[in-house]
Amino acid sequence: MSILKTQRCCVFCGEKPKDKNREHVIPRWLMDITGGRKKPFDVQMEPKAGEKIKSKIATDKFVSPSCTECNSIYAALENEAKAAMAVLLNQTTLTGKQANSLLDWFDKVRIGLFINNMMLNKGGYITDPHFFIDQRIAAKDRCLLIYKLDEAKDTKGIAIISTNDHSFYDSPTSFILIVNDLLFINISSDFLFSERMGFPYPTSPEIADGKFMADEFSAKFRLFETISRLKYHRPNIELFQSIVDLKIVSAEHNSMLNNKYILDNSLQMNPLRSKVCAKIGSRYRFIDDGGVIPFGLVPKNKSKDMISHAIRLYEIKNQLLKSLYDTYPSGHDFLNRNILYNSRQLVVWNTYKLASTFVKKKT
Repeated sequence: MSILKTQRCCVFCGEKPKDKNREHVIPRWLMDITGGRKKPFDVQMEPKAGEKIKSKIATDKFVSPSCTECNSIYAALENEAKAAMAVLLNQTTLTGKQANSLLDWFDKVRIGLFINNMMLNKGGYITDPHFFIDQRIAAKDRCLLIYKLDEAKDTKGIAIISTNDHSFYDSPTSFILIVNDLLFINISSDFLFSERMGFPYPTSPEIADGKFMADEFSAKFRLFETISRLKYHRPNIELFQSIVDLKIVSAEHNSMLNNKYILDNSLQMNPLRSKVCAKIGSRYRFIDDGGVIPFGLVPKNKSKDMISHAIRLYEIKNQLLKSLYDTYPSGHDFLNRNILYNSRQLVVWNTYKLASTFVKKKT
C-alpha cells in the first residue's frame, strides 16, 4: 500500500511535516499572472470517451503538506522562475542562468504534481513513491520545449496535461504546462541527452529493482548536430541539460571528468551538471550564465495547436518506454502496461482532434 494512503508526507523531503505548512504546487505568483488565485484551472486533461476533456480545481486549493523549513528553502528558486517566466511571456531574451533556474523549477513542479495528484487520488490507483521533490531536483538529464500558442492569444489561464494518470504515477518523466499563451513540454530521464551533448553516458546500462546501474562509461566530448532522438514539433525555444550522478561513476573514469570539454561546459561537478544547451539559429550551443537565448520564431505553417502537442507528448512517453526494453529486461510487464495505457490515450486524443477539425470545417 502506498505511504500516501496512510500518512501525510512533506512534498519536499517525504517525511512527516515539521511545523506544518502548505506548498502551492502551482505557485501563487503564477496564479497572479494567469487570472488570479481563485480562478479554477485545468488540472486533469486526460479525455475519456463520452466525457469532457477538462477537469477543473480551484487554483488556491491545489496544495500539498510540507515542512516550514523545506518550503522556505525553495523561495529563491521561485523568485528566479518568476523572473524567467516574465521574460518568456514578453517573448524577450532568456539568460543562461534563468534557463538553468527554469529547468530546476520544472523538476520541482513535475514531481510536486506527481506527489500532489496521488494524494488527491487516494481512492484510485497510486504508487508508493520512492522519491519526493528534494531527490529529483537536477537529478537526471532534462529538457524544456517552449511554444507560443497562436490559438491562445490574449487569453489567461493555466492548464496541465498528463500528470493525473497511471503512466505518470508509474514514471513521472514528462508533462505539459500551459501558461497563458505559452505551452511547455518538460521531459527528464536518465542519460537521455548526455551522449549527444558530449558528456559521460553509460555504454551498458541496466535497471534492476527499479534502480539505474552502470559500470562502463564513455564520452564523445562534442555537441552533436541533433541533441535529442525524441520526435517533437519545432519549438520557439529548446533547452537541454546533462546531469550525471557521480555516485555511479567509478574512480577509473576520473580522466573523463577532467577533460577540458567537460570542465569548460559544466556548471558544477557533483552532480555533474552541464551548462544549459540551447538551439541558436541552426546550431546547438552551451550558454554561459550571462549568455542570451532569443525567443525564436516559428513559421505559421509549422505552428501546432494544444491537441497536437498533447498527442506528441504521449508518443514521446511511449518512445521513452520502448527505449528501456534492453535496459530493463525484468520490467517488460511494467513497460508494456504503460505503453498500452499511453496508446489508449493517443486514440482518445486523436479522436478529439478529428472532432475538433470537423467542427472547425463546419464553422
